[in-house]
Amino acid sequence: MFFTDERAAQCLSLGPCPSLQDTLEVLPIAVILVNMTTFSSVPQPPHTTLSSHWLLADAKARFSQLVRQVRSEGPQHVSVHGRDAVVVIALEEYQRLRGARSGQALVDAFQACPHPDIELTPTRQAMSVRDVAL
Repeated sequence: MFFTDERAAQCLSLGPCPSLQDTLEVLPIAVILVNMTTFSSVPQPPHTTLSSHWLLADAKARFSQLVRQVRSEGPQHVSVHGRDAVVVIALEEYQRLRGARSGQALVDAFQACPHPDIELTPTRQAMSVRDVAL
């Protein structure tokens, strides 16, 4: 133990405690820090700090609410082990970010070709048709 005299032991026990000045003179800093952190109650953080952030367990338990919030408030973050892991977004936003698949990029690439005088003619070969018994 770190106790150097009876006054320090008395202060840490349930008996009457000497003045703070006496205690600080006798107790090493390590004992004071341990006592400060051991007996104080630390408030727990709430499950969600922001309305757009979810813990994985909460997101699983209240998935319908999560989907409603995505539609009404926008993207929702889901964290795993204290770190953001995924963001849930609406289908419309996902499609906007992904871009439409229209083939326009291929058309634009051909039109941006530095040699427009080259003609591309696909070659096609005739394929034989096989007989099928019906």
